[in-house]
Amino acid sequence: MFTPSQTSTINLMLDGIENSKGEIVVVLYNSEETYTINTNHYRKVILKPNGRNLTISFNEIPCGTYAISAYHDEDSNNKITTNIIGMPIEKYGYSNNKFGKLIAPKYSEVSFSTANTHVTSLVINLK
Repeated sequence: MFTPSQTSTINLMLDGIENSKGEIVVVLYNSEETYTINTNHYRKVILKPNGRNLTISFNEIPCGTYAISAYHDEDSNNKITTNIIGMPIEKYGYSNNKFGKLIAPKYSEVSFSTANTHVTSLVINLK
């Protein structure tokens, strides 16, 4: 068991970046509610892509359960661009490398725990 004062670091590697256009947007969620509604996320990072992969660290994160979503905003319009039927045309990914069919995967599918560890390392393969 952990105490609320314990913290962890989440090291994330994003793989599958195909070009240096636009920005990479990474969002860390700390509850199912913020993940589902996609508001008041816990942390958000926007970075310039500069290679096939990118490493991000979230430091001093209280131990608990989290989920991450990421996408390559190639056209810099501050949202994931989709086709006429709503399928993303920009690369995206979620923690645990889970992907939904027509909607985002459930929080239970993409969430992970940082309890009992000082460092959690994840890889998201953008598709």
